[in-house]
Amino acid sequence: MKLTDLKRLTARKTMEVSFPVPDGLECVVDSAGVARIPGLKAPPGFNLDQCVAEAESFTVRAGAGAAPRRASRAEVEQLVASLSGAAPAAPDHDE
Repeated sequence: MKLTDLKRLTARKTMEVSFPVPDGLECVVDSAGVARIPGLKAPPGFNLDQCVAEAESFTVRAGAGAAPRRASRAEVEQLVASLSGAAPAAPDHDE
């Protein structure tokens, strides 16, 4: 699972997903698919894709006003996998 997968998930399902990053901060991917790190004051010394790959727990908020809940990596991966049936794949044109 990559950061782009989380961005696509949050945008399509109108939800918010957050996960821990170094220095005790947290990355929040909002319902527009934008990843933000509140409290970050300088360019990060880490790669967000690597942080997603290493994250074992996430916080998921399914819509505005919904209570946040903790989710395991496996649960979030299932949500991401459910997207594959939600939209048809783009045709492959090798001409």
